[in-house]
This record gives sequence, structure tokens and C-alpha cells, in this order.
Amino acid sequence: MKVAALAVAAVLLAAGCSSSGGSQADDPVVSRPPVSTPSTQTTLEVVGPTPTISAPTSVPSTPAAPSDVTPSTTPPTPAHSTHVTAPPIVQRSSCTKLTIRAIPGGASVGQEIAALQFTNDGSTPCELFGYPTVTLLRAGKPLGRPSQPASTALSHRTLAPGDTAESLLRDYVGNCQAPLSDAIRVVAPGSTQSLSRPFVLRVCVLRTDRLGAPD
Repeated sequence: MKVAALAVAAVLLAAGCSSSGGSQADDPVVSRPPVSTPSTQTTLEVVGPTPTISAPTSVPSTPAAPSDVTPSTTPPTPAHSTHVTAPPIVQRSSCTKLTIRAIPGGASVGQEIAALQFTNDGSTPCELFGYPTVTLLRAGKPLGRPSQPASTALSHRTLAPGDTAESLLRDYVGNCQAPLSDAIRVVAPGSTQSLSRPFVLRVCVLRTDRLGAPD
């Protein structure tokens, strides 16, 4: 009986072991991978040294060294200069004692002529420079325009004591119908000495010739 009971127990034990081993083979245990919980904080990893950004620094300009050269006081010459011709200088006459005459002359086509004479009454030689100036008068007032030189040529005469220089006065009347003068005023060349005397000329265009010897 003991032997039979032991045999039954051995059979049951073997059957239990067999059943347990089959269950492990049929239902393997699968392990789940661990689930990582996301973090709410992000960390930035900086590799290497952090770059430093610096603001640009302005470099002050070095002042130029003072020059030892003295600036020139001469004004610069303009690129384009205009040459202006100065008016001719009229030299003063040296004759201080003169006798002035206005002598009616003849007439030619379109003009009337009078002789203007200047005599040196001094005791030493003297010189006349320029052209005489003639103004026609009426009732003591100037009438028309004074005379103008007949040319731009140099007018000069040296007078010994008692010598006379002459200039012709030309009145270009043409078809001029201007009034007549009743007097004439003559100013010596390069001088303030003058003569006024009765004289009748039409007030048109007056011109005086350069000085010369009397005719």
C-alpha cells in the first residue's frame, strides 16, 4: 500500500511539473520598454566658448601736423582774366600865359570852320597837350554839347615865347536845323585857361583837330 501511494504521488508530481513548464512556454512574458516622460524644461548645450560681440569702436582721426610753410598772401590768378585798357592820361600843359583867339573861317560842303589859336605870352618855352574844348553859348548858357576830339592821335605842341599853335574847329551842319549861338567859349588844351567872345555858329556836331602850326 505504501508503495502504491508513493507511485501515485510521483505521478501527480510529474504531472504538475509538466503542466507548469507548458504554461511558461505557451505564455511568454513580454517586458514593455520604459516610457520617458517629456520634460518641460529645455536645456541648450553650448559647445565651445561663447562668442563675445563687441560694439564697433570709432578710431579718432589723427590731426595733421602743423605746417611750417607760411601761407602766400598773393591772391589766386583767375582762370579767365579780362584785360581792361586804362583810359589815356592827358598830360597837363605847361603854358601859363596864353592868348586865345577864335577866328571865323570859311565853309566847305556840310561844315563850317573856325581857327582856334593859342600864343605863348610867357618868357620861356612851354608845351601844350591835348585838344581844345569848345562850347557854344546863347544868352550866357551852354547850347548843345561841347566839342569832341576829331581823332585819337596824340596832340602836342612846344611853343617858344611868342609862338602860336592852331587847331581847327569843324561844325558839321549837314542838314542840321539847330539854333544859332551868339557866343563861344574856348578852353585851351590841357589847361583851365579859356576865352569867351561873341561868335555865331549853328549848334550841330562840333569837332576839334589836333594842334599844328597856323596856316
